[in-house]
Amino acid sequence: MYDSLISAIKKSKICPRMVFRRLSSITQDDIALRPDLAGFNANDGEPSDNAAVWSSMQLCIDNRAEDAFDVAYDPNDRESLRESEGGSTKPLGQMIHYVREQMSHQHRVFMFSLHTVHDSARLIRWDRMGAIVTEAFNFVLQPQILAEFLFRFSLLGPEGRGLDSSVELAGPQECHEFTEAVANYLDSFGERKPPHFDSTLDASYPTCKIHIDESCSGERSSFIVRRPFSEIPFPCGRATRGYIAWDVGRKKLVFLKDAWRPEESSRLSEKEAYETLAEHKVPYVPAVLIAEDVHSSTGEPQRTVTQDYSDIPFGSRCAHLRPHIHHRIVQELALPLVMMRRSKQLVQAIRNTLVAIQAAYQDAKILHRDISMGNIMLDSNLNGILNDWDRAIQLSVSEEHHAARTVCLALDGFAFSDSI
Repeated sequence: MYDSLISAIKKSKICPRMVFRRLSSITQDDIALRPDLAGFNANDGEPSDNAAVWSSMQLCIDNRAEDAFDVAYDPNDRESLRESEGGSTKPLGQMIHYVREQMSHQHRVFMFSLHTVHDSARLIRWDRMGAIVTEAFNFVLQPQILAEFLFRFSLLGPEGRGLDSSVELAGPQECHEFTEAVANYLDSFGERKPPHFDSTLDASYPTCKIHIDESCSGERSSFIVRRPFSEIPFPCGRATRGYIAWDVGRKKLVFLKDAWRPEESSRLSEKEAYETLAEHKVPYVPAVLIAEDVHSSTGEPQRTVTQDYSDIPFGSRCAHLRPHIHHRIVQELALPLVMMRRSKQLVQAIRNTLVAIQAAYQDAKILHRDISMGNIMLDSNLNGILNDWDRAIQLSVSEEHHAARTVCLALDGFAFSDSI
């Protein structure tokens, strides 16, 4: 199957800018860690290892031999529906794993994949809100559908294939500056390094330059990143990633948060939350350097589109799907609470957090709504600060009485509630 498909694509010359390679499968706990077939840019060369496969993959192709292993079913096809009821969820789980790995190793707004079962195929478009799946078609009887997709996909530029236009590969000098700065920073902690920070220098991830255009000044700032030290292990949703980044302009290390925020007129963006907190001089919050939505090359915000198709007759009824917009925050570096040196610092950090909560509520009319030990951090002077205001809401006058009733603080999995 694989060799014949690769041969047919090559012989027909329908993908002039791409090459398709059969990949040796790697399994762990009975789960395939990469697909057997994938498309790459013709000038990228042969991927040398598993990490290189994910970092350079352009099109993931997943093939199944049995009909029960289809990742979707057609609502208008009763036979397909019957098969799906007795089918396995494992193929869908593996497909989601492939998507997660590709999106984790690359900076993407969306991606495409191809799923085949025998002589039928489905085209799938993934973004941070879910997947749009086509009706199954027979690519033996209707080869023009698959041929046209592959031809058009091959001619697309990086942004058309879903890659983030605000990100590019870093140059050799930038890679050197980043690596040296992070290594020196980690060495400064001696043997007691912050958890997961050392994953920043994982050489299996590409070193990239992220550009952020500041809306107020019109200036562009650039940051060098490699592997996130913090990442949500799901391809859909907020997809928050935390990086130790090298600020090219300021020549220092900073924290860069990359996430997808819900687009709701009634909810503050994290940028707006920090601006409101600063306006009301709320203490013990992070020092924010830049906060912006991410825009495409056309100037439009990078936005999910899956939710726009949730109410079509052929689609699944998913009324809860909400559009998400790509958002980035750059802050001064902070440390997790486990890096405290004395019990007094823990008490002071909790005290600072309570002061921040009270000031945000009383002065800025903002509720944080996500108090956890992971969001209570230490600044460079080991003073406690309350981080991650991405779930914050601003209260109207009518909401204040209701919101004042209860506050919830989560400590290592236990929740404690009391009246304010």
